[in-house]
This record gives sequence, structure tokens and C-alpha cells, in this order.
Amino acid sequence: MWEYLVAYVVLRYSLKRPVSYQVKLHGNWAIRRSACTGLLFSAVAVGEEVIYRQVWFTIFSAHWGLEASVTLLLSSLAYGANHSSFGSRSVVGKLGSGMIYGWLYVLSDHCIFVPITTHVLQNLCLIVIFGERK
Repeated sequence: MWEYLVAYVVLRYSLKRPVSYQVKLHGNWAIRRSACTGLLFSAVAVGEEVIYRQVWFTIFSAHWGLEASVTLLLSSLAYGANHSSFGSRSVVGKLGSGMIYGWLYVLSDHCIFVPITTHVLQNLCLIVIFGERK
């Protein structure tokens, strides 16, 4: 929901007019509800969390000695930038969700399964909400 809230605020203030409350999935996605789609979206979430949380935090915090807050910001910026093919609004929304996943990682004492679980659940919700889109 954080991504949708951020996207609404960005749209509202960039367009300088009220925004439709209709939530849409980006036009590049064609989703069919299936076990394969669920596994694919889950695998993507696992990969992103391992890279943007576990690997980045290990490199920047443990090896380079950066503060957790700096590492959180850098990993979230990279996670957002990773979604640039979906446009600038998506980058901003993903920056927000990246911050949430990162805080979950930090608050769980660097247990990667916490952000993985939340990210997988978010992706599975997308399949349920936007499934059967052609």
C-alpha cells in the first residue's frame, strides 16, 4: 500500500489536479493467475531481497563500516532505480517500499526471511488483484 500512496502523492502534486483512485498495474505486465506466475514473482522477490538487503548490507555495513541508515538509503535507492523501466513514479514508489523492506531487515536483526516474506506476499497480492490481465 505504501507504493500506491507514494504514487498517488507524486501524481497529485505533479499533475496539480485530483487523481483518479483507480489502481492499475503498469502496462508492461500481463499477468495470468497460475502457479508458474506465483513462483516467478516469488523468485524475483527472493532475488531482490537477497541482493538489495543481504548483499548490500553486508558489503556497505559490515565490510565498509557505513551506518545502517546510510546503507538503508543506498540499497533503497538502488532498489528503486532497478525499477526505472517502469517509469519515474514506479522508482519513487519502489524507493518507499525498499525503505520498508530494509527497515524490516534491520529491525529483525538482519534476518533475510522477514523482508523476503513480506515482499513475496506483496507480489502474490499483485497476482490476485491484477490477475487475468491480458
